[in-house]
Amino acid sequence: MVEQKHFTQDEIYIPNEEDWNTKFFHKWARRYFREYPRILETVLDIGPKKSPSVDYRNGEGVFLYGDLGAGKTITAARMILDFQKQLYLNRDEANKTVLFTKTPKLLHRIKNTYNKDSGIQETEASIIKAHQTADFLVLDEFGMSKTSEWLLELLYLIVDHRYDSKLPTVFTSNYNLDQIAEILGDERISSRIQRSCRVIRKKPWDM
Repeated sequence: MVEQKHFTQDEIYIPNEEDWNTKFFHKWARRYFREYPRILETVLDIGPKKSPSVDYRNGEGVFLYGDLGAGKTITAARMILDFQKQLYLNRDEANKTVLFTKTPKLLHRIKNTYNKDSGIQETEASIIKAHQTADFLVLDEFGMSKTSEWLLELLYLIVDHRYDSKLPTVFTSNYNLDQIAEILGDERISSRIQRSCRVIRKKPWDM
């Protein structure tokens, strides 16, 4: 009698790009951007088009800069979905953390932890750690907050840790890296971004 092999569902199903485009693109877009209806609507309207080629596995990130309305945020959003697609095709989705954060809101969120009457359970340390260790991070609107020693130290803790750990980060900004260094009054952060990211000037809706 011939021995029959029993396959698991994972062994039978082979992830493919067509299934991602038709089934999973919308699912993950809604998961990541449900708090940002305008971003979600635009991403879904554009569809699963190719994002800038980035070597995520080796920790390469992207610094996108350009004028207001150039489509930087939407490009970064699509890069999150491209990262998720690569995880899906390589069956590497388990225990991966992806964060999309508007930098000014991140700072406001941390400041709220100082208010003992806010009822917030998270701490400054837990928020920083989450952004230091996420497998993929987007820091949107980078360089838009008023500079202070506190802000510089906070951003340095996140950027430096991710640089040392070779974790991919996507930054969007209205300013180039020289301007970022001038705004922050310190070159350490812009230097780490320069060494770990592809720097791309985003022209208006150059998709």
